[in-house]
Amino acid sequence: MKKSLYLILIYIFTGGFAICGLHDIDKAEIECINNTSDTQIMIKCSETAQRNWEKEINKTLKKICETDKDCCKNLLISQKYWEKYKDSEFRLIDKMFLQKQGTMYKNVSAGFKVDLVKQRALQLYTYLD
Repeated sequence: MKKSLYLILIYIFTGGFAICGLHDIDKAEIECINNTSDTQIMIKCSETAQRNWEKEINKTLKKICETDKDCCKNLLISQKYWEKYKDSEFRLIDKMFLQKQGTMYKNVSAGFKVDLVKQRALQLYTYLD
C-alpha cells in the first residue's frame, strides 16, 4: 500500500510520463523503489536521486560559466539565493510532513525534496540552450 502511494506520488511529480521518457536519475530512483517494500530504503533511493540532481546542478553551473562568463556572476548570485530558498523550503517540508503519524510521510517528504532540486536542475538546463 505504501509503495503504491509512493509510486503514485512519483508519477504525479514527474508529470505522469512513461518511464522511458524520464531522465536517467528518475529511472534509477523508480527502479530502486520498485525493488523494495522497505520505506527506509525507499527514502535512501530518493536521497540518492536528490544528490544526483544536485550534481547535475553543479555540472550545469560549471558549463554555463565556462561558455558565458558575462552571465556567470549573476548566475552564481542567483544560485546562492536559490540555495537559501531550498533550505527554507526543506525546513517547511519537514515541518509539514515529518510531524505526522506514519512512515509514508517520510517518503512523501523525500519526494518533495527531490522534486524541488530536480526543478532547479531542469531550469538550469534551459539556460544552456
